[in-house]
Amino acid sequence: MRQLLLLLACAALGCPAAPAPKRAVLYPITSAPPARRLEVVSKDDQHAITVSSGVAFGVSVSDSCDPLSPPALEIADPNVLREHRLGRHGAKREFVLVAVRAGKTRVTIRAECTTQTYEVTVVPQ
Repeated sequence: MRQLLLLLACAALGCPAAPAPKRAVLYPITSAPPARRLEVVSKDDQHAITVSSGVAFGVSVSDSCDPLSPPALEIADPNVLREHRLGRHGAKREFVLVAVRAGKTRVTIRAECTTQTYEVTVVPQ
């Protein structure tokens, strides 16, 4: 009964909106060369990257945390994928990822308020 009264009060008076979930997302800012593959999936239920070996590509990281605290990227296996901070105009949210060799690894975005892991598959050329 109490829940029903609360629902009716919220419907009549308006309830405060629930806070938006904290997110960290990786976006490609370059593409793969012709005849090579680069696919970045950033969905609520799937975070994945598929890329051809030998491809270097730029990414930008966006998060809903403090804008003055840039995120860090962690690569589980640097023998499969490596990262370098992109030095463009002092950018602290842009990186170059290099697919070194075929295999699987993970990229984890560590922001101040959240983390997000992408499953990475590097496929042969």
